[in-house]
Order: sequence, then C-alpha cells, then structure tokens
Amino acid sequence: MIAPRVRLQSAFHVGALSKGTLMAVAKSGAFWGVAGGLGVLYFVEKVPFIQKDIFSPLPVIGRFWPVPEEE
Repeated sequence: MIAPRVRLQSAFHVGALSKGTLMAVAKSGAFWGVAGGLGVLYFVEKVPFIQKDIFSPLPVIGRFWPVPEEE
C-alpha cells in the first residue's frame, strides 16, 4: 500500500500576525477609526467653513446647517 503524500503548507501571516489576529486588529482599527472621525466632526461642527463645505451638502442632514445666501 502506498502512503499518502504529505503536503506541508505554511499558514497565512504578515510578520508575526496570523490571519485571525490580522482580522481582529483590522476590525478594531476600523471601529476606532470611524469613532475617531465622528469625534473630530463633532468637535469641529461649530466652525463655519466646516458647516458650509462638509455638513451642508449632505443629502439628508444638510438642512440642519443652512448656508446663508450671498448677494
């Protein structure tokens, strides 16, 4: 009887991080990145050019920051 051929494969990794660890770090990083971005937008909400350039053009919530008409 012939023994089955053993094929060794290395697991996917980047540096010392395995695939599972990389996925956990990516999810956590994405969460904290979004939370940090929303926090920054919250703190700069009262700056006039931020209201005009970023918040006013938003489709649904842009009406909360109306842009005064220039003559």
